[in-house]
Parts: sequence; structure tokens; C-alpha cells
Amino acid sequence: MSRLPANMPMEAWEAVQAWVPGANKDKPGLLLAGPNRIGKTRSVYVRLGQLHAENYAILAYTGAEFSLRCAEAHGNKNGTAWEKRLCEVEVLFIDDLDKARFTDCVGTSLYDIIETRTSWRRPIITTMNVKGDGLSDRVGHTGGAIVGRLRDFCQVANFWPNAAPDAKKGTER
Repeated sequence: MSRLPANMPMEAWEAVQAWVPGANKDKPGLLLAGPNRIGKTRSVYVRLGQLHAENYAILAYTGAEFSLRCAEAHGNKNGTAWEKRLCEVEVLFIDDLDKARFTDCVGTSLYDIIETRTSWRRPIITTMNVKGDGLSDRVGHTGGAIVGRLRDFCQVANFWPNAAPDAKKGTER
């Protein structure tokens, strides 16, 4: 394993490594929030490697790649099949979700995927560099619904230095 960033909050690292898909029935997802270069993505990929070794089916995208694949799939008239694949996989990871390019199509597709996965209780893992409603502001018309579902569905691994999560905001003090 590569070295961990010196400023990584170890409590957050340990929470990610202890996460088990489906173990928490109320909050089966995992949301990692914190500044750039603190180890959120590295933490997830270490855990995903372990889950892959346990034969979990996993799809992983960056926020930017999610946007591109979504636009490509809908442009080719394959959007429904692409979304279905993301809804049905055992574990879906979207890294830097706040970095996606949120057109109306991307925002609507993300909402559909998150709505379906949360209703089916399928785990979503995502990382982001924004606090509170920062994601909602970026997404547009579906932003509030997406943020609300992520707050209700995901355990928070708080990578903000010296910060404690607030239950209402999800990532702020």
C-alpha cells in the first residue's frame, strides 16, 4: 500500500476501511467529504480492492467521467441501458462527484440513478470537496433531491481537518 497523506484524519480512514456493503441497513452508502489531496480517493480504492477480492461487482467513475459517459450514452440512445447498469451493480463509486459537468441530462440521470439505488438499498460511495449544500448548488434543478437522498442514505466519513459532521448538513460543523 502506498503511503497515506500525513494530514489524513485516521478516524475517517478507519471508517472507510470498516465499511461493509449492506451492513448498515439505514445508511448503506458512504460519503467522503474533505479537501483535496487528503486521501479520500485512496481510502476508497484500498477498500474497493478488498471488496473486489471478496467478489463484489463494482463500477467506479470520476465525476468528470460520469458526465462524459452519461452524455455519450444518451447521445447514442443507450441512456436507459447505461443507467440500468449503474443501478444494478452491487457497489457504485463516483469519485469527486462535485467535479461532474451537470447539464440537465446529467443531473436528471444522476437523480434517477441515486433514486433507484436508494430505493433498492444498493450502496453508493462518493467523494466530494464541498460542504453542505455545495453539491446542490452545482447540480441544478435536481440538486436538492440528490443531496437529500445522499444525506439520508450515506454514512459520512469526514475528512475535513478538525471538523465534526453535523447530522443536518452532512459534512459541516
